[in-house]
Amino acid sequence: MNEKNSGFSAWRAIEKEKCAVGLSDVVVYQLKHAFIFGTYGYRVKGTEIIDKFQIGCENR
Repeated sequence: MNEKNSGFSAWRAIEKEKCAVGLSDVVVYQLKHAFIFGTYGYRVKGTEIIDKFQIGCENR
């Protein structure tokens, strides 16, 4: 999967929490910055949806 698309960024955001199964209230920011070296990509922010029925996630 291409690291520069919003789908990959959302997947990375969910991947950080083992009990997360999705994001709600998602906002996607497109990053573009160019000076001597340019940066571009996406920043994804949202509320994690936690699955409490997974093993080890009961108390989240």
